[in-house]
Amino acid sequence: MTPSLESKAFKDGRDVTADLQRLGIPPAIFPPPSEGSEELHEIYSKLPAAAQAEAKRLKLVDEDGMYPLWTLKTSYHWRQVFPAGATVKIAHRYRPVAGMRYVSSDDFGPQSETGAIDFAKTYCVDEKTGAALNRILTAKPPVGYGRSYLAATTVDYVLKTGANWAGPIRHFTLTLDKGPGSAGPGHFVTACIDGLRKASPARFELRRENFTPADDLHVLFLAPVPAIP
Repeated sequence: MTPSLESKAFKDGRDVTADLQRLGIPPAIFPPPSEGSEELHEIYSKLPAAAQAEAKRLKLVDEDGMYPLWTLKTSYHWRQVFPAGATVKIAHRYRPVAGMRYVSSDDFGPQSETGAIDFAKTYCVDEKTGAALNRILTAKPPVGYGRSYLAATTVDYVLKTGANWAGPIRHFTLTLDKGPGSAGPGHFVTACIDGLRKASPARFELRRENFTPADDLHVLFLAPVPAIP
């Protein structure tokens, strides 16, 4: 069964999807707001002056029409029929949406006033891993960079509020694989869940029986940034 896609844009808790569509701005703009968007600027610059002014008045874009100031929330759903007196077994499989950005030593300190993510807290980076990260991020940067960075890929999965079935998860298995060629320095994976064990240099596993999640799952993958040729 193919699920239906629903995307909505929010600004300060208000649904602004209709406002964006009315002004001629697609809610789904990439890259993410923190990096700015040439796509948004191109669309914004072609809007009538009245539409540009309203977009600013509603605080949907910055003064230059470069940065989207809304948050896009996407969900998938489908309709399911449960015949009376029949047993229905449902299995679903999907590829999660992963976020990506570059991180430096600044991202592993206390959360800043500008709202920078505290990766150490959000993704449960332990003391040993944090020390290893700081050694890498304060070392000599790659050729072409002014400082050391790591490429961070994040995956967040709702476990706690999704536990709306009858009882705990009977058999729960989590596998985190850093991928081929990731056993060298600068490759890390960490997650906010207890009990992970190292199954191989690149893979970690967790198995639980009758598992009731107390928190959502937050996974952080880190990899070196290649030097600029």
